[in-house]
Amino acid sequence: MKRNTQPGLLSLFCAAALWAAAHGPASAAGDCGTVTENLITNCGFETGDFTGWTRSGTTAMMAVNGSAYNIAPSQGAYQATFGRMQGTGTISQTLPTLADHLYQLSFDIAEADNFFSGWDIKWNGDAMGFGLNTSGFGYTTYTYTLTGLGADILTFDFQALRTTYMLDNVSLADTSVVDVPEPASAVLLLTGLTGLAVAARKRKARS
Repeated sequence: MKRNTQPGLLSLFCAAALWAAAHGPASAAGDCGTVTENLITNCGFETGDFTGWTRSGTTAMMAVNGSAYNIAPSQGAYQATFGRMQGTGTISQTLPTLADHLYQLSFDIAEADNFFSGWDIKWNGDAMGFGLNTSGFGYTTYTYTLTGLGADILTFDFQALRTTYMLDNVSLADTSVVDVPEPASAVLLLTGLTGLAVAARKRKARS
């Protein structure tokens, strides 16, 4: 009498479903401190200062505050502010990136007042994105995909003569990393594959 081979297939499908559930796409994080392997030091300025960042340009008009100009930090208790400055205020970090890896950069920016102003980001000195604004706005999230060269330099520039910009929630995560199955998930998947192989051999032997 022909035996039912369904248990082997069921084991395989269950194993694959459990592995996919454990390694599916991660949900977007609202707090840069929860981003897996975030390469940015002091990503939300929660030290209360610019620890981890190099400042240049009009540094006197840069600060780390709580709420400023009726705009609260996008996450945590602090945010960086850049405003009422002659010239350009710049902060940067040299990051432990890997050559040819892809990275997702994310950050939040807000502007306090309705005056012409601008900001830009640079990757190793090359402009990757910018904003020119004539009116204030609440925190907005910007994301960019960047290619690593190794020890890359991320730079934020702000020009805000008669207004103030806020920066918060900065993250840079390697999107080239491939998850390796956890031991338990791998064993479960192997068990399903083994069951399918045994069922196939038995079916072949009876034919």
